[in-house]
Amino acid sequence: MKKLCNLSAYLGLFNQSSVGNSNNHVLAIEIDTIYNPEFLDIDDNHVGIDINSLISNASHAAGYYSNDTGLFRYLSLRSEQAMQVWIDYDGHEMQLNVTMAPIPMAKPHKPLLSATIDLSGVLLSYPMYVGFSSSSGSFKTSHYVLGWSFRMNGVAEPLDYSLLPSLPRAKSNGKSKVLDIVLPLASAGLAVIIAGIIVFMVRWRIKYAEVLEDWELEYGPHRFSYRDLFIATKGFKDKELLGIGGFGKVYKGVLQTSKSEIAVKRVSHESRQGMREFIAEIVSLGCLRHRNLVQLLGYCRRKVELLLVYDYMPNGSLDKFLYDQEKPTLDWATRFGKATTITDVFAFGVFLLEVACGRRPVDSVASGEEQILLDWVVENWRKGSILVTRDPRLGDEYVVEEVELVLKLGLLCSHPLPAGRPSMRQVVEYLQGEAALPELSPTYLSFSVLAMLHNEGFDDDIMSYPSSMATSSAAISGAW
Repeated sequence: MKKLCNLSAYLGLFNQSSVGNSNNHVLAIEIDTIYNPEFLDIDDNHVGIDINSLISNASHAAGYYSNDTGLFRYLSLRSEQAMQVWIDYDGHEMQLNVTMAPIPMAKPHKPLLSATIDLSGVLLSYPMYVGFSSSSGSFKTSHYVLGWSFRMNGVAEPLDYSLLPSLPRAKSNGKSKVLDIVLPLASAGLAVIIAGIIVFMVRWRIKYAEVLEDWELEYGPHRFSYRDLFIATKGFKDKELLGIGGFGKVYKGVLQTSKSEIAVKRVSHESRQGMREFIAEIVSLGCLRHRNLVQLLGYCRRKVELLLVYDYMPNGSLDKFLYDQEKPTLDWATRFGKATTITDVFAFGVFLLEVACGRRPVDSVASGEEQILLDWVVENWRKGSILVTRDPRLGDEYVVEEVELVLKLGLLCSHPLPAGRPSMRQVVEYLQGEAALPELSPTYLSFSVLAMLHNEGFDDDIMSYPSSMATSSAAISGAW
């Protein structure tokens, strides 16, 4: 028989090759606590009638029918509660009944299972064996038979419950239970912590990752770490934003080591080509010292982003004083008399108009349309009201002749023909009163003249209007 069965499976009755074989001649009442869908089990807590196979001819959830109400009462086979099972077979009626109930309850009148089965071809006349068999597979379970009674051609003798032994109880091991609970939780917690540390380190490396190539080592003293700049600017938060230019945003920061105030410009440099030359130029600029140049302290390169670090200028740029309504208004004495020969004539012309008018080169008006400062000044000059274009915040605190001089000189420097513009040396002479400004008329810079020049093929760059943001450092000495 051992050769025909698997002691760890198939209830200890069959093996993979013998299960379902009609030559087994086995009738089994299974009390099953394991769900095996391959054997068509109804659940993991049922009683079944098996013939030569583990696929039950009939099965039902474990329980009993109450004698008082006739209602079904569910029983858990894992409850560690002692139970009794009655198996009755009537050969004449070919009726097989299976009944169960918890000890010491009397046998219920209604059986749990009732099936009409001819066992004459299943059970042999001789030899025949009656007994118990079990297996648990990979599960840790215990099965106990406290007592049994059997009889052929009659009713089996009832069990005397008082003589039955008690179910053995496993001794409670508090320490073991604590370990069973604590160890898995501790292991899971440790795994979560380790995973968290790994994620943190990966994110930290990505967050502060920098691009550093061999050729950059020679510029080491001028290079800042991204982490230092990130901390200095408080994570490049908007409240530290100083301004936005054509090449990127500028943030205020404080270096943790030296407590020095810095300004950090974030510049996007998409192309790798020329990066070495670009950084070399940046480092070279950092070696320059001039009162009209903001000191470049160094740089940092991260991915496609270049960060330039400058000395922080607490007074900000000139455009803040010209356009910001919250800043104190610059008086005329501060605006006039800061000329220098080291600047671009056209840009300086637009700059003069900005200083005198307190407006941007291209501004929005109430109608929502864009208004070009140069055209607006020319139009008012034609109307004979050029002084209307002065900054209204000046009030009456200005010199009429100087304002007219600055406005007309700004228009002259902005002439669309380069040959029509004065040199910066001449501009300085006009502003310092060493030479008289040539007599000009509004038609000299009228819109029609500009349109005609544009239609004749003059370059669009001649018609552009750079802002004071780009020219103020070269046109004004550091007197703010």
